[in-house]
Amino acid sequence: MNKWQSLTAVVAMGAIGTAATFNQPSYAQSTTFFCGVGSDGVPATLANTPRGTVLVVKWTSDFFSDAGYSPERRCQEVSSRFQRHYSNGQLNFLTAGYLNGQPAFCAGGSNPPCTSEKLLFTLKPGTNAAARIQQLFNIF
Repeated sequence: MNKWQSLTAVVAMGAIGTAATFNQPSYAQSTTFFCGVGSDGVPATLANTPRGTVLVVKWTSDFFSDAGYSPERRCQEVSSRFQRHYSNGQLNFLTAGYLNGQPAFCAGGSNPPCTSEKLLFTLKPGTNAAARIQQLFNIF
């Protein structure tokens, strides 16, 4: 299982108050993130990599729809954030914390771990994200 396939299983789960560091491979410039549709017809953030297309996040929750963020809209916005942070070399350090009182998954490090400039996506309130980051550490 390659790095992006491993990341698929855990990235949507996020984490609170913990960080993970990843090395971007030398072929990093050839990876492109985009919003597409998974094999089950669900909106998904995907990555075209030298090893093929990899599912990163499936957008199945309607939790944020009342705020105007349908799964399709989240897919579009988050995919573009992944691409921007990847292009800027900031996806080699992922962290989570709180942004505007919401648990959030962010790119890049330092204090504070999550700012609007670093945001990848927010998580549903009450998410046990701290437990999920350990899965990320165990994979890499």
